[in-house]
Parts: sequence; structure tokens; C-alpha cells
Amino acid sequence: MKRIVSGVFVVMLSAIFLIPGGATAAALMDVQKLKRTNACPGCDLSWANFYGANLSGAELEGANLRGANLYGANLAGATLDKANLQGANLSRASLQGADLEGADLQGTNLRNSNLQGATLKDAKLGGAIWINGTLCKTGSIGECK
Repeated sequence: MKRIVSGVFVVMLSAIFLIPGGATAAALMDVQKLKRTNACPGCDLSWANFYGANLSGAELEGANLRGANLYGANLAGATLDKANLQGANLSRASLQGADLEGADLQGTNLRNSNLQGATLKDAKLGGAIWINGTLCKTGSIGECK
């Protein structure tokens, strides 16, 4: 019985720290699914905390990552096409080779992020903050500087 109570306490504590303010059980389950499988297309991961997480190659097409904290996260090669990243913190994140086609990055913090080789076709970047980052056009000739 003591272990069950401890387990419930850990889940409740995770909900408080991973997804602030009125998180639904479904959103918490989506966060756990992503951490378990590295895939959660179409999931609600809004306001989740993935600070420094290794999400390389994650399958997140159409996911809602609005306001998520992805500071320093490794999203190299991740599939984020048509994902909602409005207002997310992607500062110091690695998005090398990530698929962001049609993604909504409006108001996103991209300071010091690495977007080398990322696909940004039809991405919405209005109001995004991008300072001191690395960006090269896919298929460009020569080295990325």
C-alpha cells in the first residue's frame, strides 16, 4: 500500500512540474508517451517542460507544443511538420536536420539554436526571436557558417 501511495504522489508531483496550470490527465499521458516511445504525433504537449531533453528523431508531426520549454533540448532529426510551437522556448536547442515544414513558430525563442539543415518550408516565423543561431538553407552549396 505504501508503494502505491508513493507512486501516486510521484505522478501528481510530475503533473505539477511538467505541465503547469490546469493540465489534463490526457496531456500528462501524452508527455509520458513521448518520453517512453519518442513519438507522439498530434499530442497535446503544450506548456510541458522538456528542458535539456534528448528528443532526437522524435516523431511529433502535428503536435501541440505551444509554450513548451525546450531549452537546450536535442531535437536533431525530429519530425515537427505542422506542429504548433507558438511561444515555445527553443533557446540553445539543436534542431539540426529537423522537419519543421508548415510548423507554427510564431513568437518562439530560438536564441542560440541550431537549425542547420532544418526544413522550414511554409513555416510561420512571425515574431520569432532568433539571435546567434545557426541556419543554413537545405541543399546549399558550400559549408554552413
